[in-house]
Parts: sequence; C-alpha cells; structure tokens
Amino acid sequence: MNIKQANVVFEFDIDPNIMLTLGGQIIEIQKKYNCKVQQINAQKAPPDVPRIVIIFENYIINICLNRCEYIMQIPSHISNNINNCIDYVSNNISQINRYIAVDDRGYNWTGVIFHNEYPSQDKELPLLELITPLFDRMINIERNNRELSSFQLQFGFKEDDLFCNYTIGGYETRNIEVEIKPGNNVINVKKEEGKKIEQGVLITVDINDKPKIVHLNAIDDMNVIFSNIRSKLSKLSDTLNIRGVIDE
Repeated sequence: MNIKQANVVFEFDIDPNIMLTLGGQIIEIQKKYNCKVQQINAQKAPPDVPRIVIIFENYIINICLNRCEYIMQIPSHISNNINNCIDYVSNNISQINRYIAVDDRGYNWTGVIFHNEYPSQDKELPLLELITPLFDRMINIERNNRELSSFQLQFGFKEDDLFCNYTIGGYETRNIEVEIKPGNNVINVKKEEGKKIEQGVLITVDINDKPKIVHLNAIDDMNVIFSNIRSKLSKLSDTLNIRGVIDE
C-alpha cells in the first residue's frame, strides 16, 4: 500500500472578512516558510470556495470563509509507512495552525481523508479486468459472464462519534508528456503519450467527527482521527474482506 495524498479539513464559523482577519498571519507564514500565496477574488462565491491559497513544496492550504483545508502529497520515501505518513501530516499541520489558529474562529469539526493505492504487479491487464475480482468479492450481484464496464463502491458507518466512509475503485497512472511550442499554439505529443506506468486499486478512507457533541480543539481532534485511521489502515484488507484480491 502506498499513501499518496492526505486531506485534512477544519471547519469553523463563517468569517466574511477572512482575508483581513488572517492577513498578518499569512505574511508571517510566507516569510518563515518561503511559500507562495494567492488571493482569490470570490466575493459572491459560496463560503467553502477558497479565498486564500498557500502553496508549499508538497502541499497546499485552501483558506475559505468557513474552513481551512490542507491537501498534502505524501513524499514517496515514506508513502508505504502508515506511521511516518501520519506523523508527516500531523507535524506540518500543527506548525501552520499556530498561525491560522482555527480554535479562535469558532471551530466546529475536523475531517481527514487518506488516499491509499494498492499497485498491481500486472501493468498489461486492462484495468476493469484487474478489478473484476474485487467486484465479485464485494458486490452480491451475478455478472453472468458479463464484462465489467465500471466499478466504484462507496459506503460508510457511524462509529461512536465518528463518521467513517470508504470509497473503493481502480486507478491507473499514465505517462503524458506534451510540448507546447510558443507563438504558434502547436502542441506536440511525444511517442510515449498515454503509456500506462501503474494501475491498481484505490481505497479512500474518509473520517470526520461531525457527530461529536463536545469537541476538544482542532489539533487534538485531528490526532484522535489519526489514531482511528492508523488502526483502520493497518487492517484494511481484512476489514473490507478483500485480502487475496488485491496486491499488498
């Protein structure tokens, strides 16, 4: 299993002046971390549309009127280690939250999403053939020798004060390189355009604490969810009853 991406969302009360409220803190972040900052003019857009985007090397932060979302690409050298991935995400967010301080903005709840890829050793088999055994294991519907044309399964459970959601399907990665020649709007596609370099099963684990009656604080709530995710990822194939169907 490779953890490719993690998303963490903190939702808080709507602040229509968020760009002014966090102006000083954003400048401090920019100076300390040498990151890029984009301000978006979205006056009439819904509250959850980003107004400020902070761009780091491996992640971005979308700051909206009512939420702060971290979208983190996991470095490849730790992507197959659950504990290292969680520590990486937690440490980076804890540092930045000292400036953004979502607890001071009417903090409401936390959500965490981990995108987990299970690459297949077979790169030549068509993707839908590859995930057909997954369909047969998880879906109680007779195919009657019909070929699978699509497959994505989504479901969730309420576990104590958490909503735990799963999305299961296939993924493929292709090598797409294009060359744009300036001045004449010509796009040259290289010979290896579209060559498949990886495919497999993608399982997304999405946990939030919306049902929670009493919240702690953003970072503590996040770490509670991380503890739950750590446990789930360590036994995911058994929990979903797909051991032996996917390459681990």
